[in-house]
Amino acid sequence: MLSDPTFLPILNRNDWRGLTSSFVHKLFRDDPSPPGGLVVSYGMVGEAANVYLTKGALREMGVSAPELRRTALEHLAQRPEQPRWEANTAGGHKYLLRAGDESTSAEILVPRILAKANEHFREKQVFVAVPNRFSIIASPEPLLLVRLAGSMYREAVNENGAALTHLVFIVEAGRLVGFAMQAGEAPQTLKGPVDTAKLSRALLLGPLNVLYCVLMADGHFTQPRFDVFLEVLGRRSQGACKIVRELIGATLDNVEEASRKLQSIADPMGLLQELSNDLAENMPPKARAEYADLLLEMARAVSKTPPEGAPARGARSAYKPNDRHRELLTMLDFLLRQAPGAEPDAGS
Repeated sequence: MLSDPTFLPILNRNDWRGLTSSFVHKLFRDDPSPPGGLVVSYGMVGEAANVYLTKGALREMGVSAPELRRTALEHLAQRPEQPRWEANTAGGHKYLLRAGDESTSAEILVPRILAKANEHFREKQVFVAVPNRFSIIASPEPLLLVRLAGSMYREAVNENGAALTHLVFIVEAGRLVGFAMQAGEAPQTLKGPVDTAKLSRALLLGPLNVLYCVLMADGHFTQPRFDVFLEVLGRRSQGACKIVRELIGATLDNVEEASRKLQSIADPMGLLQELSNDLAENMPPKARAEYADLLLEMARAVSKTPPEGAPARGARSAYKPNDRHRELLTMLDFLLRQAPGAEPDAGS
């Protein structure tokens, strides 16, 4: 099996039913738990079904795991008929699509192939996604990729089309380095003197703008949801660091003024991008991380609240956040945690 040139790595979800019997390893050591985590399995892609290498078969072969991985990747990189990166646009924004058979998504493990995306966009850092086994998409614009990956992933789920993940990955010089949502977790330093005017504006509009973005998902801006927003802010102010307490206080003291300003804004996600950059450049990293956690908790709590409010004790609500909610929360997570200087597109 190992000497067969069709023996290749194949990506699967980490809740795949063949997980316990097959030889697999995580795509990243810190790959998240379902939904969204991926594993690398090995085998041969068949017309009717894939044939996977089991743990028992690997033991009988007497081959080390590193040797097996190296051989399978060489087969993948040297395939005579490989798909090509095809240039596409969505809403005037550029991205690349690479579509082929069920082993195509595993090409994110081949640096030479991913480096072509870096070269195409002339960017040291690009973002890639593998929404299904048959394709890879790449763009220097992470929010564009979040939307495309989310759409293609849902389509694959609905059509039973080998869905993989909605997650977006960071590629630098042809190599996967992490998840886009974790891009802002590296140590950060302030660029210079704090711009108090910008920071004041970000603090005033930021939390309510996050609320507006979440509620755009189904159009229901109701009092029960607004009450959840206020409850989370008030509760999280207890025990927060001094800077974050002051931010929450500034928001709660100016809710009406901020609401009036936001009503005239045509592009809430675009504003959130701008506000996120202001916070990235003007807040100490630790305080900013705490503030981001607060805002994301608020966003998730509001998205789970039915427009009419929580049901009576003992009763159950049929309301569930929709796919658009999840997509928006992914965008918010990236924006609020991004490293200073990142400039994802926030257009629709």
